[in-house]
Amino acid sequence: MNAESAGAHLEACPFCGADHDEATLRCPATDMVLPFEGRMLAGKFRLVSELGRGGMGAVWRARNVHVDRDVALKLILPEALKNKEIVARFQNEARVAARIGHPGICDILDLETSALGPVIVMELLRGENLGQRIAREGKLAPAAAVALIREALHALDAAHRAGIIHRDLKPENLFIHQPDTGPAVIKLMDFGISKFIDRDGALTGSGVLMGTPEYMAPEQINGAVFADARTDIWAIGAVLYKAITGVDPFTAASVPATLIAIITAEPEPVDARVPGVPRALSAVILRCLAKKPDDRFQSAKELADALQPFEAPAAAVSPPVVTTHAAVFAPTVALPLPPPPTSPPRWPARLMGLLVLGAAAVAVWWYAGRPDAPPIELPTIVSEALRTVDPAPAAAPGPTAGAGAVPTPPPQPVVVPPPVPENRVEEPAATTGEEPAPASTTATPTPETPPPAPSEPPPPAPSQPPPLITAGDLVTPAALGKTGNQHWAKEYCAALDKNKYLGIARWKLANPAEAKSFAKVAGIKPGGYWTTAAHRGRALVVWLPKGNQTSVRLTTKAARPLCVAPKP
Repeated sequence: MNAESAGAHLEACPFCGADHDEATLRCPATDMVLPFEGRMLAGKFRLVSELGRGGMGAVWRARNVHVDRDVALKLILPEALKNKEIVARFQNEARVAARIGHPGICDILDLETSALGPVIVMELLRGENLGQRIAREGKLAPAAAVALIREALHALDAAHRAGIIHRDLKPENLFIHQPDTGPAVIKLMDFGISKFIDRDGALTGSGVLMGTPEYMAPEQINGAVFADARTDIWAIGAVLYKAITGVDPFTAASVPATLIAIITAEPEPVDARVPGVPRALSAVILRCLAKKPDDRFQSAKELADALQPFEAPAAAVSPPVVTTHAAVFAPTVALPLPPPPTSPPRWPARLMGLLVLGAAAVAVWWYAGRPDAPPIELPTIVSEALRTVDPAPAAAPGPTAGAGAVPTPPPQPVVVPPPVPENRVEEPAATTGEEPAPASTTATPTPETPPPAPSEPPPPAPSQPPPLITAGDLVTPAALGKTGNQHWAKEYCAALDKNKYLGIARWKLANPAEAKSFAKVAGIKPGGYWTTAAHRGRALVVWLPKGNQTSVRLTTKAARPLCVAPKP
């Protein structure tokens, strides 16, 4: 669809059925957020397509119709706007990138305000992040990995000289951008939790733990306020380790175990994992991962100089798989830690931090397990801590595993999904008015009768109701889940998808339009069904078979899940 003409092809409102103009972003009748595609934001950005979505926000491709330029728009999801800390980090990201002003930093063009809250206007990138590159190739050639990291270090050095610590460097925040002309370039992304050195951590005081567990330096585990430029050096060393070996330097079955390993264990040298890696390069990476900041490289420039002998020429670095993309909210950590004691603690600060982390994980487990808990997006460190270790012994690596491959346990679900429904719905009682005779508890002798002749066919089996109900190109299970809140309904549909219920994938909770397509369809049990439409603590429930809709508090046990999937 042409961006300039998109506004002429807007579909009718899925909530009230009326036609709204292109500048309207919320349904006037229900206050629900309208589908974005084709609509106009801030009077000049034509929304074209969604590029990515995270727990707190989404990134859209848009066209600035005033200057005919394609851009990426980063928006906060409506349910996250209530969190002042999220909004502050969002606005901080725009200010930080603008302050650095380096070609190796994703360019922030503007910070707009709209009916949907603040919006970051960014340059539109084409390519893939380093995490995607590693996942696609398994591991990178050492010289190529060094070339990419050295380029990132130049941008990181500019950030440090501007007085900014990133604090969340990881493969997903290093984007390999392919411009229209010339070689690919590395762009540092997501400065949302960065720290202004000269502001003494205004956004993240001494009682907060922030970062991504596998890339958190030991001092960062004690609290975000302890991070400095050498914390970023530790993280970039962990990223280089992952790029060359294909695995993180510290891995464990849970986040607390990973953090303990970071504090107490030494990583296996890179040259031991990957034969042929120069021992001197392995030593550089291990120095980055030193426990004490004073034992690491003291600046990004010093590390870039140390890596220079191992760098491949630019032509040796393969270009990215080009897809239009932009940065999405990365899963990071923001957990409260206890305030610093007035007297010296009797336990080491490291151990105290881990105990608090464990307590936070238990608290979130209790909260998420409540039946009336609203839907929440758990931070990485908490969701990982809630994972359980598979009690079965790890299987031996298959014949295709490399000699140095280390099997990792499969990820476990954060929330125990609801049970998958059976393929049978309990039929209502007969309407004849007669009660069925009770089954006898004593044996009654019956005259012996000869068996039927072999040629006599057996009686036909009773017909079973179809397991699926179809509406157009969608299907929904004839077996229904129980009544619950909207969060439970989403988890129920996610469980169907995970288990490929009836051999079908891509199960999800229906949106309002999809739910209404089942109105007056034979086989649908009358009642209310949750949909994905939610705003300000309320969600739309569609009542079938009539297709009416009402707005209900999403924590209320008011409706059943309507899980849909494409018709097989």
